[in-house]
Amino acid sequence: ITSLHRIFLLLTATLAGRLGSSLLTHVTRKMLRIGVDCGGTNTDAVLVQEEASSGDAGAAPQVKLLQSCKRPTTAGVTSGIIDAIKTVIELGKVEPSKIRAVTIGTTLFLNALIQRKNLAPVCVLRLGLPATTTVVPTAGWPEDLLQKVEIFSKITGGGFEYDGQALSAVDEDDIRSHLTAAKAKGITQGVVSAVFSPVNPAQEQYVGQMVQEVLGDVTLSSDIGAFGLLERENSSILNASLRPLAQATVESMKSALAGLGLFCPLFLTQNDGTLISCDDAKLFPIRTFVCGATNSMRGALYLTGLKDAIVADIGGTTTDVGRIKNGLMVESTNRVEVGGVSTNFRMPEVYSFGLGGGSIVRRVDGGFSVGPDSVGFELSTRALVFGGDTLTTSDVAVSAGICAFGDPAKAAVSEEDRAAILNVVTTALKQAINRVKTSKQEVPVVLVGGGAAIIPKDFHMEGVSCVIIPEQAGVANALGAAIAQVSGNVDRVIVPPEGAPESYRRDVAKAEAIAKAMAAGAVPSSVRVVDVNDIGLAYIPGNAGRVRVKAIGDTDFERVQEGSSTVQENFAVQVGKYDPAAPIPPSPYPIYVPKVTASPFPQGSRGTEWIINEYDWECLAIGAAIMGAGGGGSPELGYLRGKMALKQGKVMRVVRPDVIKDDEYVIPTGFMGAPSCLNEKMPSGKEIVATVGKIRDALQTEDKTVVALFVAEVGGSNCLEPLLASADLGLPVVDADGMGRAFPELQMFIPFLRGLAAESACLADAAGRVQMSENTHSPKDLETFFRQHVIKMGCVAGITLSPFSGKFMRAGTALNTLSTARHLGHSVLQARKSKTSPVQAVLDETGGKLIVQGVIVDVSCDIGGGFTRGKIEVEEEATSGEKRRVFSLDYQNEYLVLRDDGGKLLATVPDIISILDTETGRAYLSDEVAFGYRVAVVALPCVPILATEEALKVVGPRAFGYDVDYHPVGQYREQAFPAEK
Repeated sequence: ITSLHRIFLLLTATLAGRLGSSLLTHVTRKMLRIGVDCGGTNTDAVLVQEEASSGDAGAAPQVKLLQSCKRPTTAGVTSGIIDAIKTVIELGKVEPSKIRAVTIGTTLFLNALIQRKNLAPVCVLRLGLPATTTVVPTAGWPEDLLQKVEIFSKITGGGFEYDGQALSAVDEDDIRSHLTAAKAKGITQGVVSAVFSPVNPAQEQYVGQMVQEVLGDVTLSSDIGAFGLLERENSSILNASLRPLAQATVESMKSALAGLGLFCPLFLTQNDGTLISCDDAKLFPIRTFVCGATNSMRGALYLTGLKDAIVADIGGTTTDVGRIKNGLMVESTNRVEVGGVSTNFRMPEVYSFGLGGGSIVRRVDGGFSVGPDSVGFELSTRALVFGGDTLTTSDVAVSAGICAFGDPAKAAVSEEDRAAILNVVTTALKQAINRVKTSKQEVPVVLVGGGAAIIPKDFHMEGVSCVIIPEQAGVANALGAAIAQVSGNVDRVIVPPEGAPESYRRDVAKAEAIAKAMAAGAVPSSVRVVDVNDIGLAYIPGNAGRVRVKAIGDTDFERVQEGSSTVQENFAVQVGKYDPAAPIPPSPYPIYVPKVTASPFPQGSRGTEWIINEYDWECLAIGAAIMGAGGGGSPELGYLRGKMALKQGKVMRVVRPDVIKDDEYVIPTGFMGAPSCLNEKMPSGKEIVATVGKIRDALQTEDKTVVALFVAEVGGSNCLEPLLASADLGLPVVDADGMGRAFPELQMFIPFLRGLAAESACLADAAGRVQMSENTHSPKDLETFFRQHVIKMGCVAGITLSPFSGKFMRAGTALNTLSTARHLGHSVLQARKSKTSPVQAVLDETGGKLIVQGVIVDVSCDIGGGFTRGKIEVEEEATSGEKRRVFSLDYQNEYLVLRDDGGKLLATVPDIISILDTETGRAYLSDEVAFGYRVAVVALPCVPILATEEALKVVGPRAFGYDVDYHPVGQYREQAFPAEK
């Protein structure tokens, strides 16, 4: 409640003091603005006059378009922008002093990243020891990018747990030593990323001051991205590398504007279509990466008055297709790859493909290809209608009479060829619209951009209510920039205090978002909350949840001109300054150093072994995700760690189950905890090594020899973890596992079903501190015991379960499942390479069934008892003349039961129900799927041991509360050992 009270006081003070009389001037004074959008081919500018407030809080301001122009984009970008601004001022015959604001959209900084140009060296400090050491900063970056930008990184002490308590202390001496070395290299840009900084940014802010003192410039990860340490850190490093370019560019723009007599505030547009001040743009250039598409979408809606539509922005080179809902761009819920780097900052959900007014047309195999390459800004010299020698889509459109410019006589295209080429163009556009369209309901489509002129006037398609090309479609992007508003965004975990109301998380986040919008310059009376996403977090106690909120409002240019300061993302989210002298409570768990280190199973000592290479590793990661049945955690982090290990020369090897002697022992192992926490508090590598060492040493005293590790759960991230540990322990991993897929609870571990005692199990944290099982008389006891201690260890821990003999393993586990995962991944990769269906490849490999292919139209979830439960609805793809059915899929971490819209049972646990991306074959976790995803839902036969009467009592549908019988979808296919195939 204290947080709400503090924010209320902040809002009150802001309203009473800083805003003052600007509340009235906003709606009474008509203002002139200039909006500019700089594309790859053209730079567009508009001059608009704000008429009045719309009366709808948060809606775009009402403006009158006075003048517009289109100018070729120049190589230096700034000169083209200034030329366009100068032109609209001259056309409008207005004094520069009458212009109240200039707003510019540019992809200059994105282009710099893609082209690997003008990237500054960066010093990176990650606060996370003893965790996170297995994945270094920039892991997974493309080699060509790493060759162009110098990254000088250090993992040091610091970071927080999920609840905001310190993980470890900041090591100031270590940090200053690294900064001194960075300064000696001439580095001026620093990045600070701390574990769980979105929960508590205090350490980042404290260390950030040190970085500023030594280097001069710092990017804090908590100001850039949301959850997922590596992706947030990646985004921050990219941002820092672009800051010098942003600073130079913005200052150049300001100087050029001053040369035109424009001394008004300068804004750039952000990825979400809202404004960022020029001062903030110099700090956060990454926020402007894809503003062009959002400017066009917002402009399209303004020109049409629509609030829900699909917008296709057709430029000179590319077409961007996006979806507008309630007047806002739909944002991506996935990690976004930018320039080959995985990031997680807010980006619109846009599908881009190579089609534009300058697209090059070629004759191919008796037909025609269009794009993806384009003549770009050279259209006026290279196109046929302008006397050039290159056939473009504009030539075809002019020849067909769709548009008129240049000399039509020079575009000699036969009627038959025109029809064929235009068919290629419209087919590509229809496919893109269908890709973005997520509902069976008809929706309007708006075509904007200079390239919209090449689309036939009679263009139409099924599922579209109407196609609109507004009168000012060619400058919709610049108009979108001119009417852009300001926003405040919140994306963080909130843990309510005891006794707080159920709405506490949402109330706190809404208040913070409103405060941020006003700090950014929004008129208070215009601010409204437009998006709220509140998701409870499994495993984490205290009713914690991740809350994402956006608030938007009209810009108060009067207040901005009076000198509004820059906005920090953590405004009003202060949780107290970091005190380096504050003691960190000691852990109740002792660090364990293994005694037995020699391997009793040297490499190659028992015949053929499967030595994992990089291709195998990628196959395993893909296959494990499919076998996870929506759960088990994402293998992506383990995949990165394995790539690093292989590059370091570490050996991961797999042996057949039959080479383990009857009286030799294997140790089942993996990770336990909340996947959301594992993505922040990444492993150190000590977690499994310590637990295995503890159990191995204990068995040694009983004259029992451990010769191999055993995969506790082949589905999801736990498929890879034992292999990673094996490289450090010198032990092989057996081609088998304890679940044949992923399951949510330990009592579903197959050896427990076959009589294995739930004792001699162990947990360990990132520092190698261990906890042995105590008084666990049943698998359920062990589950309860482990969950209690995993939470105390920060919701992430390595585990080992009860060891067992080779004889027991061959009779009581799922055999050859690592081979299955490898073959699954191989089939997907080969399908991608041959451009065939990866979904069909999975079915061919396993004998599984395709249940439905279509679009996710609804996702509901609830957190309780440490699990994420819910339902996913998938609407099948349109079939001409037929009603589309909606299929429902229940899940509890993993997917459990699938039905059609008549309630008919189609597949159940323990068969593997998986949701795959229709194009890539990527498997989606249950907490990753979102409305609008185009997916295929498949059911794959489970391993035979799970279909036994004994096993079904624990892992069948009735074990999860469904009063239905299990009916297998097919017969399981065992795969050959990869080293022998």
